[in-house]
Amino acid sequence: MREISYHKRAVKYIQRMPVDQKERIKDAIGRISALEDPLSDPNVKAMADEWESCQTLRIGGEDVVGGIKRAVGSRR
Repeated sequence: MREISYHKRAVKYIQRMPVDQKERIKDAIGRISALEDPLSDPNVKAMADEWESCQTLRIGGEDVVGGIKRAVGSRR
């Protein structure tokens, strides 16, 4: 499983969300971080140009932007 860290603006944004939406986003991020290859999930898309090191995760009506790092101990 990968370590999950949030930008301080993301934390403030998530804190203002309704509880059900907040839980849905946290669950989806946790599910993706547990995958061997997160990019294999159909809701995860690689970004382009200056954002090429980032990915988007589509959760309902929200797009979550972040970076996926290798899992601890992974050689990929």
